[in-house]
Amino acid sequence: PDPSPPTPDVAARILPYGFMQGCAHRCFFCSYGNRIDLQPARKTVSELRMLVETTGVRDFFFLNNCLNVTARFLDDFLDALLDAGLDLLWADSLRPCQIDETRAARLFQAGCRLATMGVESGSDRVLRAMRKGFTVADSSRAVRALHAAGILTRVNLIAGFPGERPDDVEATIGFVHDHADQIDMLGCFNQFYLLPSLGRDAAAVGAVVREGSDTMPTGQRSLMFDEVGGYRWEERRAATNAAWNRINEAVARRGIFMEEAFDEARLFALFRAGRSSDEVRASLLRDLAPTGVPVLM
Repeated sequence: PDPSPPTPDVAARILPYGFMQGCAHRCFFCSYGNRIDLQPARKTVSELRMLVETTGVRDFFFLNNCLNVTARFLDDFLDALLDAGLDLLWADSLRPCQIDETRAARLFQAGCRLATMGVESGSDRVLRAMRKGFTVADSSRAVRALHAAGILTRVNLIAGFPGERPDDVEATIGFVHDHADQIDMLGCFNQFYLLPSLGRDAAAVGAVVREGSDTMPTGQRSLMFDEVGGYRWEERRAATNAAWNRINEAVARRGIFMEEAFDEARLFALFRAGRSSDEVRASLLRDLAPTGVPVLM
């Protein structure tokens, strides 16, 4: 039988905690800009021990952009956490690379139960243009390894990056189909937008910015831009919207939950109740399954 939802008291016993600021990578659409401030792993675990001892809370939502900023940093953190024996459960963000079956198993052993990853696209060409620094094969390996280890996966995607074409969209849809059994939910799914605050040179991705801005169908404001040798803004806006709808349809048809409001406390409560990863997945997806496919005109 499925356990009842956690009581309000249980649901409240989860703490946010961050131990890094910024990001060491330079994805085109991100404003962090290769600035990173890391707290040493042993100091982090010492602070977590203090929080456990003073609050009694053992479930955490970590607020980091990229826990595996390097493989060594991740391994040091997992070593320190496992040595401490704090019996924590936690969720955090990972880059979908440097994650093999061995490292995924250690993540689970150290208490990770939910990993959010910016996969962004199923096209290597688009990933290179985004300056993501990993490949579709890396994403595939990470998603499969985390799933096999018992960790739920939440994947972020972007539709309409400058230069994206229908075959790139089909590649992303193919990734969704190929990994539908390993992707538990779609997290942040944006239509690409361009703002001055990003501090990025549009020409670097073959875009020429026009005067003025426009509102994307998802509600995000964007500078208008034309692609060198490609779509004009009106075509790009329409193509982005079509890609977003196509990918959303593929996600829904494969039964992947399209996240709106996800209760991490329930996730931890189910695991604390002794449920297996498969049982937790089934319970959460049954509770939160989409009722239809969102479509934007």
